Amino acid sequence: MKNTAYPSILRAGPGEIRLIRIHPGRWSNQIRCDLLHDTLSSPHPYPALSYVWGSPKSTCPIILSSQVST
Repeated sequence: MKNTAYPSILRAGPGEIRLIRIHPGRWSNQIRCDLLHDTLSSPHPYPALSYVWGSPKSTCPIILSSQVST
């Protein structure tokens, strides 16, 4: 799937990883998060999250780095 809403912030260079920071909120709030880049050679510590919730056909927009994505 090609994402055209955030082409420049989605790219990671050689030796880089992308991390997503999910902001706190209430269940009824829209999901807000930031995309961060880090290096594989000297990564900062971070908690990992793996999840599956409901049907992959049921989606909702999120706010990523102050931009709405669908």
